[in-house]
Amino acid sequence: MLENAKVGIQHLTAFEKIAVVSDVDWMSIAVEIFKFIVPFPVRIYKNEELPEAKTWIRE
Repeated sequence: MLENAKVGIQHLTAFEKIAVVSDVDWMSIAVEIFKFIVPFPVRIYKNEELPEAKTWIRE
């Protein structure tokens, strides 16, 4: 996870928005806490909502 965070920080301005898809509770909580410091929209989806996440990310 730390390596993913490093890549995300290095390329922060390359994203327009991020959809996080996970059923892991602590990950959803962490995203909720930190999504306010990123300069683009972030949404959290459960695993079964993957099609909705893909639709939103393509908009």
